[in-house]
Amino acid sequence: MEAFFQQYSVQFYILIIVAFTLSRIPYIGIFFKCFNTLAHELGHTILALLTKGTAERIDLHADTSGLTHYTTGNKFGQFVVAIAGYPFSMLFAAFAFFCVKYSYDFIFIYALLALIIFTLLLFIRNTYGIIWSIVMITLLVSAIYLDDDFLCKGITVFVGFIFASEGIISTFQLLMMAYKTPKNAGDASDLQKLTHIPALVWGFLFFVFACWMGFVIVWNFFPAL
Repeated sequence: MEAFFQQYSVQFYILIIVAFTLSRIPYIGIFFKCFNTLAHELGHTILALLTKGTAERIDLHADTSGLTHYTTGNKFGQFVVAIAGYPFSMLFAAFAFFCVKYSYDFIFIYALLALIIFTLLLFIRNTYGIIWSIVMITLLVSAIYLDDDFLCKGITVFVGFIFASEGIISTFQLLMMAYKTPKNAGDASDLQKLTHIPALVWGFLFFVFACWMGFVIVWNFFPAL
C-alpha cells in the first residue's frame, strides 16, 4: 500500500482531488480563486503596457471579480488588451502543470511570489486586493522557508488547478452573459464595440480556447493512471 501511494501518478491525482475539494469550500475556495482574477487582470495590464498604453491600478474583489484601470492610444491597443485576459489565465495554468511534470515546482513558487509582489507594489491599490496579496505572499514565503518538495508540488498543482478550472468556468459564464445580456458581457462587449462582431461570438471563442487549452494541459502534463 505504501508503494502505491509513492507513485507519482497517484500522488498527482490525490493533489488534484484535494485542490478540487479546497476550491469548493465556502470562503476558502473563493479566496484562492482570486489567483485566476489576478492572472486575468495582469493580462490586460501587460498588454496595455506593451501597446504603449498605461496601466494605473488593478482592483481585486472578494467576489473574484476584478478591474484593470488602463488607457491605450489606439484601437489596436484596445483590441489586444480586451482579448488578453482570459487566455492569460490558461497560459498560467499550462505553465503551472509544466512545472509539475518536470519538477520545477520551486521555480513556479518563486515566479508566482515575484509576480504577486510586483503587482502589489505597482498596481494593486484597493483594500481587499492588498490584504489578499499580503496573505498569499506570506503563504508562499512560508512554503519556500519550509523547503518541502511535496508541499511545493501541492501548491503548484492547486494553483494550476485554480487557473485551469476557473479559466474554463469563467469563459462559460462569459458566454452565457454574452447570450443573455450582450451589452454587459465584460471583455466580449468591449470587443463587440471595437470590431462590430457580436459579443456572443467572442464569448464562444474565449470558451473554445479555454477548453482547448484545458485539453492540451491534460494531454501533455497529466500522468497516465
